[in-house]
Amino acid sequence: MLDNTLGSIVDVPAGYGIDYTRNSILLVELLPVSGPASYDVPVGADLVQQNAFDLSSIISGSTSWSLVSNSNPDLVGTTLLSSSGQVRLTFDSTLADGTATLTFRGENSLGQFGLYTVTVTTTGPLFVDGSAAGANDGSSWSNAFTSLQDALAAAESGDQIWVAKGIYVPGTTREATFQLVNNVKIYGGFMGGESSRTQRDPIANPTVLSGDVDGNDIGPDGIARTPADVVGGNAYHVVTATGGLWQTTLLDGFVITAGQADGLLASQQSGGGLYGNLSGQSLVNCRFSGNQATARGGAIYLEGRDTPDFANCVISGNVADEGAGGALVDAIGGFINCSIYGNDATSSGGGLALLSGSGSTLNNCTVSGNGSGGNGGGIASVDSLLIGYNTIVWG
Repeated sequence: MLDNTLGSIVDVPAGYGIDYTRNSILLVELLPVSGPASYDVPVGADLVQQNAFDLSSIISGSTSWSLVSNSNPDLVGTTLLSSSGQVRLTFDSTLADGTATLTFRGENSLGQFGLYTVTVTTTGPLFVDGSAAGANDGSSWSNAFTSLQDALAAAESGDQIWVAKGIYVPGTTREATFQLVNNVKIYGGFMGGESSRTQRDPIANPTVLSGDVDGNDIGPDGIARTPADVVGGNAYHVVTATGGLWQTTLLDGFVITAGQADGLLASQQSGGGLYGNLSGQSLVNCRFSGNQATARGGAIYLEGRDTPDFANCVISGNVADEGAGGALVDAIGGFINCSIYGNDATSSGGGLALLSGSGSTLNNCTVSGNGSGGNGGGIASVDSLLIGYNTIVWG
């Protein structure tokens, strides 16, 4: 019913709407509307989103358009091209959480109209900077978490974590580890203050994940070049990837160093840098250095048929007693544009070892200068599938 001071009219028929023209109330046939109900802006996206909506297509048959309402003009501004119905969105920042509900009207020359409502959402990353002095709630660079563990605890599927340069340890006990969170992307290499991921530089701004939980390792930059730089008892695993992580789980732009997998439990004896089980995480632009294991996989240990991917990674200066000073793969995974050098194993597979039934692809990789006391100074493969493309294996 439509009520006013003079009374009411009957229910509006389906497919019709009420329009107000001057002092008249008109019953008008509605134009069909078909468009997405939401528009999610990627974290750190461009401040200008060109051609976000095409109202001429969304409101079928419309030839003129207008903005009816914007619930949050402080978040997003709109520019409507009257000649085409294209809508441009503009933001002051795409690094903060916010929503705005926009309603557009499109009509034709007969006065028929349609209303299109869409919710625009921006989601900011969680910020981490060990030197931040603000509220430390992760909402901005100035209010960044000072601990990566705090950001991981707050992260939910789909989130991003941006980490400024510095040295981060997982805790104060040897059991402490950075457990990756499913479908969360973690980026290092920031100076602090950037507004886009393209501004980061992992080489100029080393972001170090260290197993030095007792704070006494050798090295002024916090990076162990070899296990000889490790003093005392370090974390068994610097990073852990368990629980069925998807390949959309990402660690990008970090140095992973000084893991010491020499515990009493079997699970504490492999994978000093990264221990993975039944997970398919991706690691990009990472360096594994100075990690060790009394069993297998000084730098990396993957078991339980993981499906991980490594791209643009360096694995060097890692040691394992039984096998695979660099990486042990009991999984199906791939290495792209990676360098594996200067790793050692007492038993076999100084650089890389593949266990029975596993498989791996080396694409544009270099495996060199690794050593073992047994078979496969560079690579040891036991009843497994290894495929190489444009790859050099030289020790």
